[in-house]
Amino acid sequence: MNAVPTSMQQDVGFVQRPKPKRNYTLILMLLPAVLFLLVMSIYPTVRLVQMSLTNMHLLRLDQTHYVGLQNFQRLVDDKTILNSFKFTAMFVGVGVSTQFVLGLSIALFLDSLRWGKNIFRIIAFAPMMVPPVVVGITWRLLYDPQLGLISYYLNEIFGTGRIAWLGDPAIARWAVIIIDVWQWTPFLAMIYLAGLQSIPVDYYEAAQIDGANGIQTLFRVTIPLLKPILIIGLLFRVIDSIKTFDLIYTTTKGGPGTLTEVFSFKVFQTMFTNYRAGYAAALSLVMLVIVTLISKWLVGKIR
Repeated sequence: MNAVPTSMQQDVGFVQRPKPKRNYTLILMLLPAVLFLLVMSIYPTVRLVQMSLTNMHLLRLDQTHYVGLQNFQRLVDDKTILNSFKFTAMFVGVGVSTQFVLGLSIALFLDSLRWGKNIFRIIAFAPMMVPPVVVGITWRLLYDPQLGLISYYLNEIFGTGRIAWLGDPAIARWAVIIIDVWQWTPFLAMIYLAGLQSIPVDYYEAAQIDGANGIQTLFRVTIPLLKPILIIGLLFRVIDSIKTFDLIYTTTKGGPGTLTEVFSFKVFQTMFTNYRAGYAAALSLVMLVIVTLISKWLVGKIR
């Protein structure tokens, strides 16, 4: 049989392509990042799962043994955990949704300014630059019923009397949420302002030619184009709010009672106050799963 000509082989795709060579330089460059991921992320997660299946106690490490899913069963029966879940959901839901509305409003306002943009940006973004510990201590002093400026001026103007903002069960939760909204609304405003400034002017000119008013332009042009940025900002704030610890620690320490005890603060108390490392690991694992599921859901909304 005659061999098929080379030109015909090329036409019908018979030419055998050379196998791609492995780029060992690229592998060596990626190796430090992979090792860092293994050491700093994967190993601690595996270790966390192992600890959650034991009765590890920091003061009785020699008595540590495998208990299976008992820590997770205890978590289901623990009423204090349910209270922490409820306040965490309230803290994240009310706080982040308020920050979203205010942050977008501030971003729209700053984007519409024709002069003094830099001054207003500095004023608007200032709370975000203050360390959370300093914010907590400062607001605790402002909320003080005897020496705090908030109680003083409310009493002088409206005659409300001395209000124990962080000690009254009826308003302590809302007082903490107000602090979080005050500090982190500028974060969303900064992200959304950057997104607004990246939208091409052509879209607004086309909407104006079509006769769209300001409200129609906002909901039919600005928000749809800004949707990925809006969701990314929410993702950052939801994850950060679920992990909130320093604000609670410096203001209420979970009080009055356990009303303002967020889930991360409950993990801290379980680990470093009660020394129940195995149970704390189980709580941390549950929080990790919740954050992962919420993150996956929000990321899915971008598409």
